[in-house]
Amino acid sequence: MRQIILTITASIPLVAQDPLIYIYREPVKPGRLAKLVEIEEAAARFCARVSCPNPYLAISSLTGPNEVWWINGFDSPESMQKVWHEYAASAEITRELNDVAERKADSLFPPSSSWPNSART
Repeated sequence: MRQIILTITASIPLVAQDPLIYIYREPVKPGRLAKLVEIEEAAARFCARVSCPNPYLAISSLTGPNEVWWINGFDSPESMQKVWHEYAASAEITRELNDVAERKADSLFPPSSSWPNSART
């Protein structure tokens, strides 16, 4: 999985001057992956329907412990703030995404996040 992230990180500077990559990792409890997939597929349909403000990439492990990585790329710190503000400004999106987090909470171990191409951690 690390190799995929490095490939994505290496290609971003060709697109933007000060890009940020944010990775949110969700370790999945044994036997809970099918439930998580069902919840996330419904969430993806919702996000497409309401035109959520940014695209993301989700990848999951094929071997070893089940884990899902949510990868978000931003052109700059300003574009990241703009996207987060747009999410927060929509009561419908906030309500739905909070509901998604609640429904999948019992399927996950504690998540972690990282900023692999910046000083943020």
